[in-house]
Order: sequence, then C-alpha cells, then structure tokens
Amino acid sequence: RQGRPRKTVRLDGTDYEVGKEVFRDQEEARRSSGDGTSHHMASAIGTVYHMAGVSHASRQESLAAFALDGYFPLYGTKASAQAASLRAGGNGQARSVGPISDLGHPARWTIPPHAQTYYMPLTAPVIYLGDFTAAFAL
Repeated sequence: RQGRPRKTVRLDGTDYEVGKEVFRDQEEARRSSGDGTSHHMASAIGTVYHMAGVSHASRQESLAAFALDGYFPLYGTKASAQAASLRAGGNGQARSVGPISDLGHPARWTIPPHAQTYYMPLTAPVIYLGDFTAAFAL
C-alpha cells in the first residue's frame, strides 16, 4: 500500500519537501537545524517557507553533524539530533552525551568548558561512542 505523496514546493528553481526540508513555521526550521538557526524564502506565489541555517548558502552546514573526541554524530541541540534521526529514517529520538549527561561520558571534552552537553540521534546509520577516527590527509 502506497502512502500519500509528499507535498513539495519549488523555491528558487529547486524542489523541497514540506515538513522535512522546508517548513511553514520558523520554529520548526530552527529545530531541524544543527545550530538552531533558520532563514526564509518565498515561493513564486509569495508563500513564505522557513529552512534550516542562517542563510541559504549555509543551509547544509547547519544540518551537518560534527565529531569530537571520538563521538559522532554530535549536534548542539536535542532538537537537531532528533531531526537528524528523522532525516535518516529513524524514530526521532536523541540522547545527551557528555560529562553531566545520563550517559556520563566522556568524562571530559577536550575543548572548553569541558563539561558541555551535546546530543546524538538514537537511530542513525552509524553511531560512534568514543571510537570515531576522522579521516586524515597530508
């Protein structure tokens, strides 16, 4: 059984899925962003849609996870990690990671203030809990 087709909107020549890539509400766009920022664009008929990222040029960066001390994918907000889980087909749940989180590790981050809390999706294609090694190139 096929579900209903997803609504898309064309903005500046590109089609975006409403509720996943573009939102009718600024707060939803901010929650989907890795850095909690959003911007807006108008359709050809003047309907305003909100997207993750401070600008359209930085949109992809705001959706990107980061790695720190072998932990990946990390996000600065719980909402961003939840949105990442949904984008990857997961259940939309996230957990906190850090010295004062429920997980309780790592015991200390290598960057100040050393006790900050980050967030990871509970479901993601790959989750590293301290054993992620970034690619190295000369």
